[in-house]
Amino acid sequence: MKTSDKSIHTVFKKRIKKTDGCWYFTKLNGEIINEYPQFMWQGVSMHASRVSYLMFNGDIPDGLKVYRSCHNSGCINPEHLLAVSERDMAVMAVEKGKNPSALKTHCLRGHEFTEENTRVRMVNGRPNRSCKACVKVLASSRNQ
Repeated sequence: MKTSDKSIHTVFKKRIKKTDGCWYFTKLNGEIINEYPQFMWQGVSMHASRVSYLMFNGDIPDGLKVYRSCHNSGCINPEHLLAVSERDMAVMAVEKGKNPSALKTHCLRGHEFTEENTRVRMVNGRPNRSCKACVKVLASSRNQ
């Protein structure tokens, strides 16, 4: 999707409702979409937050995700959108108190969650961490 196309800018901007803080993407009837809004353009669906980031902030570097610093799942305000790694996204979520499980320092089997021993990936749109030591144990038991 080319966000340099002027017509996409026009269509997208018409569906933005600005408030003092967050901006919201609306349905065609003007109703606000509060949860992870999607934007359809020429048969391609994208998260409205990504489109907003691309239009107002520029390209999203490879390997990075768009993160809402306000933690409002409906927000598309480019000032609230950051391009971050999945790991940084998980850390910021913990700092905002959005992921209490991430406050745990050890896995269920007692291995410490260190930079070297922790794998962070997105599962169902949420950061999920796993213990690399446990993954190795599980893999070796499957190979026996």
